[in-house]
Amino acid sequence: MIAGSSTPLSILTLPITVGRAAVYWRSRNIAKMQTIPICAFMGVGHASTWLDSRIEKQLLRFPGRHRIAVLPLAQRDARLADLALSFPALLFALAVPRHGFEPDMVIKQVQAGASIKNMGRLTGLPWWSRRLRPEAFQDKLERLPDGEPVARQIVNHLPRSTKLAPKWLAAVSSITKWGTPDAAIWIAREMLRSSKAVNVKRLHLISLYAWYSGRPDTLGASLIRNCWRPSMSFATALRHAGDWLESLALYAQLGDQAIDDVWLSRASVDGFEFVPLCTADEIRAEALAMQNCVRTLGDGISCNCYRLWSVRCGGTRVATLSVGYRYCDPLLQIAELKGPKNQNVNRDVWWSACRWLHSHSLAEIMPFAARYGSVPPNRKAWIALWRLLAGHAPYSFLAAPGTFVTRDMGPVTPIHCNAKYPGCPPRRKMVLWPDEQQTHIAGGFESWRSIKEFGSTYSHKRACCHRRSNTVRRQSNS
Repeated sequence: MIAGSSTPLSILTLPITVGRAAVYWRSRNIAKMQTIPICAFMGVGHASTWLDSRIEKQLLRFPGRHRIAVLPLAQRDARLADLALSFPALLFALAVPRHGFEPDMVIKQVQAGASIKNMGRLTGLPWWSRRLRPEAFQDKLERLPDGEPVARQIVNHLPRSTKLAPKWLAAVSSITKWGTPDAAIWIAREMLRSSKAVNVKRLHLISLYAWYSGRPDTLGASLIRNCWRPSMSFATALRHAGDWLESLALYAQLGDQAIDDVWLSRASVDGFEFVPLCTADEIRAEALAMQNCVRTLGDGISCNCYRLWSVRCGGTRVATLSVGYRYCDPLLQIAELKGPKNQNVNRDVWWSACRWLHSHSLAEIMPFAARYGSVPPNRKAWIALWRLLAGHAPYSFLAAPGTFVTRDMGPVTPIHCNAKYPGCPPRRKMVLWPDEQQTHIAGGFESWRSIKEFGSTYSHKRACCHRRSNTVRRQSNS
């Protein structure tokens, strides 16, 4: 029954307006919107049936899809309802708990009058989070940066815009989970400085880049050319993180081992010396010296589709040469020959390269070339790169693609299938991981080729749908 009315709450089917504030929510059983006051939603006779107007307004500020969970919790006790004013984040965390957290004990202690600061600590919320606005809680609250130095700095970067608050909180939470507290403060500042310049889909990469920058004694940090600093802008940090990711991908494909068969022999023609690039370090040094993108050819090298050579004159790097198979040509040919910054080279370099190539018996060179992108990375190199993350990331993230892992990093039988997307042609296999949720959090490592889209907009499902649409289009045209 509603106070002052003879209408039972259970038969409310028409829009009504009672009290000072109203809750807008959409029922699953009723197609139209209903306007129901908070007092009617909570029921008559309860201690918190008629709430203070400030609490009512604060409860209405929570996102609509979570409001139906927050309001019943505020109904249970006046102290719980007061959290809407004193600690909105704690009220939301108790109403919409994160995975693995049981809020019952904390709710009982709050009802008994326990300190909300201690209750926030038990819930995993730092004290500064009490200043977050209810509009920021669009998803379940994950880990947030904590500590006295962090609390003193991050409160200076809290968003004032209710539209920006959810994005700000999601960015800070993501950086905290995978990065460092300093990186969390940095992203909080960058979100306020220019939220449009922050690509939230690349935060996973930025987090690991910042995390490894603070550990110079690790293998992953040894591949970083420019370490992360809080003074960097987001665009600068993303550029350096992408440079680091290319080095990671190259090392994961080739490892520490040198390429045994370079197909051709080292020689000097017309004063130009042709030097093979046999290791990941040599390829990385060539890429940095020539300012090109040869580090991205690790897949092609591991599949025996390409071999890289450095063209030098008097010890100075002149050009970078890529030799491989192109199109349906059964013989080796020059796939690409570029100078510094991918500039075109003169005729003398081209003529020397052609003379050097055709000085070999090309008909006798027949290396086995696998399908591009089908060769998995070097497992030892993969584990060595991410070994330090054993307590920092999901174990599905640490596994070499195509293998399951247990807590002792032991390999289990790989499982490949295309059954998840039935219309997808079997052109590329997708690895099923033990925990798809963790795999999604870790950046979508469903296949090794996803490392180049780590944290980006790449979607295996979208790629499959795109291939299906192209197949249907070709069939309709034929």
